[in-house]
Amino acid sequence: MRSLRPPIGAFIVVMLLAVTAGVVAVGFRVDAETKPRRTGGPAIHSAAMHVRVDDVTFAATDGLSISGWLLAGRPDVPPLILCHDLGGDRSSMLNLALALRKQGFPVLLFDFRGHGAS
Repeated sequence: MRSLRPPIGAFIVVMLLAVTAGVVAVGFRVDAETKPRRTGGPAIHSAAMHVRVDDVTFAATDGLSISGWLLAGRPDVPPLILCHDLGGDRSSMLNLALALRKQGFPVLLFDFRGHGAS
């Protein structure tokens, strides 16, 4: 009489396909989390602010142009650089920058590469 059990080779193939599908799914999820959608630029333009803000650009080591805002402060106070979260842009740090500027700190806000206007 013939056995109703599937051959062991078929079981191994199914298990390998299941593991491969899991690894691919995790890979896509990691890729999605580490490369967020690029925003179209800062949500607020510097001209709309009621304080003096200078639009600045500077070059990264590979030549890419990085965009930012410089909020002037007192010359005797050390400058601060604020960095936004992954997937954000410089406008997400604006409230903190305005509070620091009110205390006299010069503040630089910039967009990391692939974010905002950079």
